[in-house]
Amino acid sequence: MYIKELLKEADKSMENYKYDDALVYLKSVLEIDESNYSALMTLSKIYTDFGMFEEAKEYAEKLYKKYPESKDTLFTLGFIYQSLGRLKKAISLYKKFLEIEKNYFVYLNMGMSYALLKYYRKAIENINMAIEMEPESSEAYVEKGDCLTMMGKYDDAISEYEKLLNSKFNEVEEFSLYARMGDTMAYTNDIKEVIKYYNIAINCENVEDYIFEDYFEILFRAEQYEEIRLLLLNYENATNENKELSRIKMLNLQGRFFVKVADYENAQKVCDKMIILEPENFRHYVNLAYVLELQHKYDEALEYVDKMGKIMEDKEFTKELKKRIKKNKKKFEKENKERSEK
Repeated sequence: MYIKELLKEADKSMENYKYDDALVYLKSVLEIDESNYSALMTLSKIYTDFGMFEEAKEYAEKLYKKYPESKDTLFTLGFIYQSLGRLKKAISLYKKFLEIEKNYFVYLNMGMSYALLKYYRKAIENINMAIEMEPESSEAYVEKGDCLTMMGKYDDAISEYEKLLNSKFNEVEEFSLYARMGDTMAYTNDIKEVIKYYNIAINCENVEDYIFEDYFEILFRAEQYEEIRLLLLNYENATNENKELSRIKMLNLQGRFFVKVADYENAQKVCDKMIILEPENFRHYVNLAYVLELQHKYDEALEYVDKMGKIMEDKEFTKELKKRIKKNKKKFEKENKERSEK
């Protein structure tokens, strides 16, 4: 096949989501012409889209070597370096791009690269340039707020998020912005403000599971157990009303909390519910066996390990788990006997 036909077949494969086929066609092009721009660029973008940045880098660096003045090449390799944490290299390429043409996305990416390097003044300068080019860009205001948070300018960060929240052009979900405000206040250890913002976030429309999970982690670390009880109640109610939310994720948080406060009876009920919802998930059986062990219900724990063994291929794991439970049972019975003899 000629190069043109191979590239055409690669395009068709990508249109049909057959990326493995596309990779074969594109690499075949490179066997004929190792510097083919379209093949190198498309391979770089495919691997980038799949988060395979080391593989993407291999082709993007070849592109840059052959086409160092191409804006697409500069941006593609710059983004790959940024994703790999090679921020100074990314910034160098972005600067070369800006010598050719001013670009909103390049300024934005440079801003976040500088922020991660803790060059905050440069970060804000570039993000402001992006905002100047696209004054109604939600993403730039979010990045500016994030950068101000990293700088420790918490009030200014909140101000940026609120500015976006109240703007007509805002395209960011309200729950995300309120959660960001909560995260910002978490850096100040002002738990009351964290609770204020996150309680608004979890009650917003279209709220997603990660908001409940992130809020839980903050409260968990701060040992705010009464607030966690309220959060879990809200999460459970939300899963009943919104089928997009995950009941398993909600139950997982409940289970962690009940174990933490030594409410093993309720933790056991949670594990039972998770097994009903996902009977083929061996982790739920492991968790239930652990909770039963904590209650010294060793025989019941062993029963569930047996049930788990029927759905799990790793027989060595179940064997070791049973061994541990039997050992703990023996130790517990011995200690009980010694106590009764005193």
